Amino acid sequence: MDCIMTNAKDINDAAKALKFARDQCHYWGNHTMTLAEMEQLYNEKKNTLVEAGSYTSALAPGPVKVPHDFYEEQLISAKNGKFHYHVGDCFAFGCVGYWAAVVIMGTLANMIRIMNPKFYDVFGFKRVTWIRKHMTLPASIGTKHQSPWRFLCFSLYFPTRGQSLIILGAVGMNIASIVAFLGTKGPTPLTWSSHSDRVLHYLANRTGIIAFGHIPLLVLFSCRNNPLIYLTGWPYNTFMIYHRWCARFMGIHAVIHSVAIYWTSFNEKTVLLKWRNVHNWQAGNIATYMAILMLILSLRQFRARFYEFFKATHIVMFWIFIVCVVVHCSDYGWLGWIWASFVFYGIEYAGRIARMILSGGFQEAEFITHDPNSGLYKIKVEPGKRRWNVRPGCYVYIMICDKDLFWQFHPFSVFQSFNEKDDGSLYFCCKAQDGITRKIVQKLVASGGSFKRKVLIEGPYGQGNYVTEYDSVLLFAGGVGFSAMYAYAVKMMDRLKPNQHLCLIWVIRDVRNIRIAQKEVNHLYKNHGHTCDFRIYITRADNLCGWGTDSDIYSDPAGIQSAHESRSIESPNNSGVEVESNRVPNNEVVQNEKDKSSESSSDNNSSKNIIKVEVDSDGSDTRSDESDTSNNNYYSMAEMNSAPDAAIAAAVARVSQMHTSLKRSTQISSKVEVTERDIMELGENHHLINNVTFERPNIPEVVADFIKTASGTKSVVSCGPPMFVDNIREGVIRSIFESDERIDYFEDAFSW
Repeated sequence: MDCIMTNAKDINDAAKALKFARDQCHYWGNHTMTLAEMEQLYNEKKNTLVEAGSYTSALAPGPVKVPHDFYEEQLISAKNGKFHYHVGDCFAFGCVGYWAAVVIMGTLANMIRIMNPKFYDVFGFKRVTWIRKHMTLPASIGTKHQSPWRFLCFSLYFPTRGQSLIILGAVGMNIASIVAFLGTKGPTPLTWSSHSDRVLHYLANRTGIIAFGHIPLLVLFSCRNNPLIYLTGWPYNTFMIYHRWCARFMGIHAVIHSVAIYWTSFNEKTVLLKWRNVHNWQAGNIATYMAILMLILSLRQFRARFYEFFKATHIVMFWIFIVCVVVHCSDYGWLGWIWASFVFYGIEYAGRIARMILSGGFQEAEFITHDPNSGLYKIKVEPGKRRWNVRPGCYVYIMICDKDLFWQFHPFSVFQSFNEKDDGSLYFCCKAQDGITRKIVQKLVASGGSFKRKVLIEGPYGQGNYVTEYDSVLLFAGGVGFSAMYAYAVKMMDRLKPNQHLCLIWVIRDVRNIRIAQKEVNHLYKNHGHTCDFRIYITRADNLCGWGTDSDIYSDPAGIQSAHESRSIESPNNSGVEVESNRVPNNEVVQNEKDKSSESSSDNNSSKNIIKVEVDSDGSDTRSDESDTSNNNYYSMAEMNSAPDAAIAAAVARVSQMHTSLKRSTQISSKVEVTERDIMELGENHHLINNVTFERPNIPEVVADFIKTASGTKSVVSCGPPMFVDNIREGVIRSIFESDERIDYFEDAFSW
């Protein structure tokens, strides 16, 4: 107190210093004094002060008067410490400023693209295209962006190069914030034993503050109602990538802060004292442990495998972390960063509740599956009191009011029925994976293929893409990704301009997968078949049981030859159906099979007669009657007779063409077994014969052909499994210079 009263500039300066001394007494000694008590104590003892060095005993006989030179030396040391607090503040605001600059640039680019799409061509079309081909569109390493790289037991996911450049700038900013101005010269404070302790304290102080600066960023970027999504035009997936990296930066700074403080406390031999008595120390350690745990459990392989557990624990640990951070810094300050995070969090959940209300609150939904073995099902939600219209590219989160599925919100692409008999119901096409989607299929199986439940819809989210503004559009759908692409196709067809062209490609594993979107497929064919180039690729027509994996629709795309030569043939009974085939089935074969069916139907044996068609490598087929008592997936001959002859014959011809395509792959055997069920499925959809191809498409070739032949500005949009969309991206990158007009690529993808 003598130092304060002797060297203070004025009474206000002295009062501020005395308050600091009082807080330190409370922090370290758990003893609180009022300013009046401190002043009284000083007045009582100031006359008993002894000069430093004037005594020979180990203990001073009374309070020691601090020499002025020593005071000046420690004042310099204190100013150095305060400087590093300011450095931490500056770098924390600098990190926020960096991301603010990135968002501002993204917003400007988005506004320019909307108002004048050809603005960037002023800088030279080829130059801009080169930048996009090599610096923004490709994956950071190789061709994998949505699909993982395998390293030991880890799955590594890499952003695009454009995203990587932004992240690289943030990495540089954070490295600079750690090492810059760290070697400050000057005397060592009295409370620290060495120069290294001083450096560690300075490092701990600044990294703790910088960690605080990242908390509002990671909260904002994780919000579904983030306004920056609409300003920049970036999808939620992009902001989730930045969210994870901001969380990593925050975690690294927090760990450095904790380790540095722990090391200096160990040197001071005060670790146990702080664990027992200092609540700031206890809360800070717990907050660091929570941050490390969240980062570990957020690894993709864990997050994807145990998503429900990850989501619940992530929220709980985040709130434990926030509470501990508030307690940790309750005596120090910098809580403004936390209050900003609370504001973002509050706005986010207010937005979610508002979207639920605008979506009509609790509504009844019907869950339907035509084939539980496929793992595919559809959800239908009546219009109810919904106060928004479906737009292409939007998605919603659904919570199912069921004791086994409650409190689990999952995202689904949504589209609206265009059936005149339907009054605007919402539809969702889904495929069972793990967790809630698999439980739904199990309930469908137990309930006979359909059931109804109350659901709560949160949405819509997603701003869609401006694909309808392009002259030529190529839509790629993989599996249930058809629901997203179908909405784009219908919107574009309803407003199609004379010079616009649309191609929709749907890649599925099995003929029966068409059932999941039967009405929508028929709508496209009947109402827009003359304006929309609609193609369906079926990659595994012989797969009749088991859910399998989505890899069947995109694996080894480059190794599959594209469609072989086709010719127009006339189906039996002069139906005039054009079929792409290398072999024409004749009426005699079909009639012979019908005769066999008639004979077998009069047999008293209860078993079903089934037919298998094996297409040999030379294009011929062999047929054999077999007995089936296992209730398998084959149709009986009597059921087959109910299909039109022309449709059955055309389907058989397509099966032959399928074999010719697939046998070129080293992964497919020389004989492809095609069951009667495949034939019947196409028989029921015989109007789609010309739209269906039995092979895996060579995606880069399809994209290249589209870019070379289509006119005007072009866009390619994809929605499907990871490897599927990665191959589409690669196809666009390879052929981007093949067009004199701009080509844009968009992905409709969820991120969690």
